[in-house]
Amino acid sequence: MKDLLLNKAENLKTKVFAKPKKVFAGAVAVMILSLIFSILQYCFFPPKVSLGESIPVFYSKSEKVKSKLEHNEKEMEKVVSELAAYQQKSREETLTKSDSIRIEYLYQQYQKLKNGL
Repeated sequence: MKDLLLNKAENLKTKVFAKPKKVFAGAVAVMILSLIFSILQYCFFPPKVSLGESIPVFYSKSEKVKSKLEHNEKEMEKVVSELAAYQQKSREETLTKSDSIRIEYLYQQYQKLKNGL
């Protein structure tokens, strides 16, 4: 049994080394077919993962998650209103260095709240 497998492997090896162009063409054909299959699979069976602000159903029913989202929305509204005040101050050209530092901090806070971190 072992000798039979070794003989078959040796025969296969000699055939591969005897016709490298056919082996290469076969490998390329397999890769192209694999690519076409994965593209068709993606088109006809798209992934069910959605990147967005949608909340999974079982989380949306949770009061804890709802309250956290409401709290984040309120915090974002506060940040946005304060940034709008600084924008008005910028139009009047009365910004100071501490104002610009505060604006950077508020922007980072907004990004954290928006991304849910």
